[in-house]
Order: sequence, then C-alpha cells, then structure tokens
Amino acid sequence: MPIKPHLELVLMRCCIALLCVVSAVLLAGCQDDEIRRYQVPKPETLPQGPSHVEKTVRLLAAIIPRGDKTWFVKLAGPTATVQTSEAEFDRFIQSMHFKDQDREPVQWTTPEGWKSAPAVPGRHATFYLGPRDSPLEVTVHALGAEAKDVLANVNRWRKLELGLGPIRDDKLEEVTKPLKVDGVAATRVDMMGPGTGKSKKKTPFLRDHPVVADGDAGQPVLNFKAPEGWKEKKPDASVGQMAAFQVVEGSATADVSITPAGGSLLANVNRWRSQIGLDPVDGDQLKKQFRETEVAGVAGAFIELVGPASAGAARQSILGVIFLRGQQAWFIKMKGPADLVAKQKPAFEAFVRSVEFAGNRGGKDE
Repeated sequence: MPIKPHLELVLMRCCIALLCVVSAVLLAGCQDDEIRRYQVPKPETLPQGPSHVEKTVRLLAAIIPRGDKTWFVKLAGPTATVQTSEAEFDRFIQSMHFKDQDREPVQWTTPEGWKSAPAVPGRHATFYLGPRDSPLEVTVHALGAEAKDVLANVNRWRKLELGLGPIRDDKLEEVTKPLKVDGVAATRVDMMGPGTGKSKKKTPFLRDHPVVADGDAGQPVLNFKAPEGWKEKKPDASVGQMAAFQVVEGSATADVSITPAGGSLLANVNRWRSQIGLDPVDGDQLKKQFRETEVAGVAGAFIELVGPASAGAARQSILGVIFLRGQQAWFIKMKGPADLVAKQKPAFEAFVRSVEFAGNRGGKDE
C-alpha cells in the first residue's frame, strides 16, 4: 500500500531536520603555540552604518568527529562580545582530551571566569561567560558519527542563529578552517550575520552561579508516563539522551531512550539495522518500513526492525519513532531481544503516546 501523503511529508521533513545537529559550545586552556588564528569572515547581509558591527551576531564552533560520536562546541552572541572571548574559546577547544570511557569521555581546562552551569538534559556541558547582565553561553554536545556533515551543520546555524540563507559546498572554505583537536582532524566554524531577530530567554545569575531553569537555553521539558516494570536510569548525556529506561525479564534486557536526533534519516535507520544484523536499505525501501503515529500532538513515523537469528545469540529487535518538534527531530527507541521487545510493544506504544513537552503541544517552540 502506498505511504500516506502526510506521513511522506513527515518523513521528508525528518530527513531535512536530521541533516542538522543540535549545536554545542566549548572552550578551555592550552598552549598558546597550538592556537590557530583565523581572519573573521566577511559579514553577509549585515546592517549598514557606523554601529553595524555591534548589531551583528557572530558564531564560533568546532565540529569534532571522534569514533562513533561527533562532538560540537559552540559560542554565539554579539560580535564585539564574542571577539573578546575568541582566544579563550580556541584554548578551550585545544585543551580537550578524549577518552574511551563513557562516564567521562572528554576532559578540558576551563578558562578563568567561566561559570559551569548545572546539568542540562541533552548537553554534555554548559558554561556562561562575559557580561553578568547578558552572559554568553558555551555549550558542549555529542551526537552520533552520522552528524558530522559540516555543510549541514553550517547551514543549520546560518538559518537558526544568524538569519542567513544556505551556502553551497564550494563556499565552505570561506567560513571554515581545518584544525586538530587531541590529534584528530576537526573543523572550526566562524560566521557572522544579522541574527534572527528572535529574543532568547536570558539565564539569570544568582550571585556568582548561573541557574538554568527548566526550558531555558532552548532545552525542552519532557513529561511522560513510564509503563509498569520499566526502570528509569541515568540518560547518557554524551549522546544527547533526554530520558532512558531499562526493561528486564529473566536474563533478557531491553533499553529505551528519548534523544534529539542528528544526521540523515536514512543513515540513522541503517545504523539501527546494522546494530541488529540487518543489511542497509535505500530511500525507497525506507519509506515502506514506516507507519503513521502521533507524538506530543504532532505526526510521527513508527518503524519496527527484527534482526536475523544467529547461532549462540538471541535475535535482536528495535522499535523506533521519529517525529518533529518545531525544527528539531527526535527519536524514541527500544532495543533488545526480539521476544522481549515484541511483548513490550504495547507498553512502548503507550509510552510514546504519553510523551509531552511541558506547556508546548503541537510542536511549536516556546
């Protein structure tokens, strides 16, 4: 049966949204001779007049592919203010040291004066710096390896942070430069634009410590009802999880997570398929595997994958739901032994129906 037109639209929008990534920002200390200096890119479509520089927004970011993850460090704000923190931002990035342990996958040296914010779901770290009445925000975030596409990330930031249109691949060298972070090839991004004109909530300072209220800094507040028997566990912040659960029956265990998504839809689904021993599919085959569902008042797409039987190992299965909230794509996923996942399918579907973003139905951003 042909896929429904509105479901096809959801999938197409997911494909577009998943090409982009949640941006994140970092900074730390390192040896000065390791810091590369770059010329500030020429502003595009910026306000004219003597004070045009003060009215522009500048974005600094680093995209760091590392194994099965892509790390993002981002700083954005008024051009003049960002410029005063540029050297610290570069030193912070160069001080990053990655390890294989999940509990502490990266270390860095925090510059003097940077205030570390309390943990925010979906981020590895957040810092505040600059003027106390209007601080800049540096975020550190990790997504999967499929989120490393530089052009997709650059164009995402151009639209949402700078109020600029997309650029072609042959123009990337005007706003990016190669660098190395902890011996690994990475990309430094430096762009300016007029901004989007949308005011963002300011995170207040309480004495010398920044306080992050629920929903601040663009972070949504999730509400959900976990099915009976599901055990909530600490989300893996290194991959951006917002919520995580474990389901145990005898010796069988299944994991459930809610995660803001990055990378292409096809790449993510093929990554899931590889996790349970299935071959990759192409775009046409992908469309046939989804059915329509609803999450938090918006249309979504549901997929069920069952892996092949293998000697000495239980057949694995994945239930997945992809949906859009505003411009951000999300995954709700269960992975585990096929028999257990099949038994938990009604509970998983009920869990998906229970998911809401506090004070924000219908996918509209606050």
